[in-house]
Amino acid sequence: YIPPEVSFLVAEQSVSEAIGMTTIIVQLNYPTSRDVTVPIDISGTATYGLSEDYTMVPLNSVWIQAGYKYVSIAVMINNDPTDEYDETVIVTMDTPTNAVLGSPTVHTLTILDNDEPPEVYFTTASQEVSEAVGVMQATLELSLASGKVITVPFSVDGTATGGGIDYSIDEFQVIIPAGATSANINVSIVDDSIDEYDETLILTLNTPENATLGSPSEHTATILDNDGPPDVMFSSDKSFLPEGFGKKVINVELSQVSGKAVVISFSLSGTATNGSDYEGATSQITINPGSLSGKFEIYILDDTIYEGDETVVVSFSKLVHANAGSPNQHTITITDNDDPPVISFSQASQQVSESDGSLSVTIQVSGETDKVIQVSLNVSGTAVEGSDFTLSSHSVSIQPGETSASISINILDDDEVEAEETIEIALSDPTNAVLGSPSTHTITIRDNDFNDDG
Repeated sequence: YIPPEVSFLVAEQSVSEAIGMTTIIVQLNYPTSRDVTVPIDISGTATYGLSEDYTMVPLNSVWIQAGYKYVSIAVMINNDPTDEYDETVIVTMDTPTNAVLGSPTVHTLTILDNDEPPEVYFTTASQEVSEAVGVMQATLELSLASGKVITVPFSVDGTATGGGIDYSIDEFQVIIPAGATSANINVSIVDDSIDEYDETLILTLNTPENATLGSPSEHTATILDNDGPPDVMFSSDKSFLPEGFGKKVINVELSQVSGKAVVISFSLSGTATNGSDYEGATSQITINPGSLSGKFEIYILDDTIYEGDETVVVSFSKLVHANAGSPNQHTITITDNDDPPVISFSQASQQVSESDGSLSVTIQVSGETDKVIQVSLNVSGTAVEGSDFTLSSHSVSIQPGETSASISINILDDDEVEAEETIEIALSDPTNAVLGSPSTHTITIRDNDFNDDG
């Protein structure tokens, strides 16, 4: 008995997944009077099973009946909806009975996939997360599971800043394993202490591998800020400046940088007068995002008027994107550089007759002031107040802008023969002025009565 050779009709074939069924032909080089049995091994990338890629009849061995030259192995192909790589069914002959191995003894069946790749897209087009969330996730979905590894690159845009400032991302692509239907983009959100506007993180899917873009392919995450505004304060609460100082700059500071423009409006009060004591005061400044300070400016003027020290109180009148810290006022004391006016009598003395009735004494002021000058009058001399004369007041007030004042004295006429009498009026304790010369005025009263015996 000379055994025939057994082999596959062809070494390989390719069929579409949609074919339904195909056959693998096993042949003898000539028919024989004996039955031939050929054990077979199955391998390859395709998966055997009713709900898998294929089934096969027969499965473990092939029987060629005596007198026959050919036999078929039926392979039923499962036409699934999954996009997958082309798969193989590899059938390998083992040692046959009543035959010897010929060539080829290995048959490779390639099942060509006929499915379109799935779509990949974000589950939602947008979301809002707190700055304190830690890790934000944006989920990608597939329209259908795939038998292939899907790689989806993406780009990032928006108002938020990456690199660990507002967020950080380790990889700019997402890998969806075969069989999975979703994957996440993980973004680490930085919880800073800066007051800032809500920021956006825009994720855009680029051309994927083994998938097509679906919709939405863009996801906008809004990062909600959780920080309060900074405090704003003056760098100091007071300053002392001489009259005529010129430009004074006062620093205004933030407790920490802000991501928003801080707008500060100022109001002025105090005893100094705008336009004569100072001018050009800043009404509003803006501290730009990222900066810690701004400058308030004012120009201190010079004059020739004695007015004493005056104040300009600078306060915050309105704050945008900031709270008032401490100090929230700055008081500028303008020290006067002008000498006080000099007050004196216009003359040192005068003479009057007892019968003259009333007279006036002039007090004069040299120099300007915007304050009321007050001075006391001390009266002495040989004349007696109330019997020889009366005085309208023992103090004098001189209003701002006035350069003199008069004292009214009423001389009393009596019938007594007496020697000349004097009234001495001395200026004392001036307010807002200093004593000049003469500071004493002497009035000599001549008697108008005569002695008949004389």
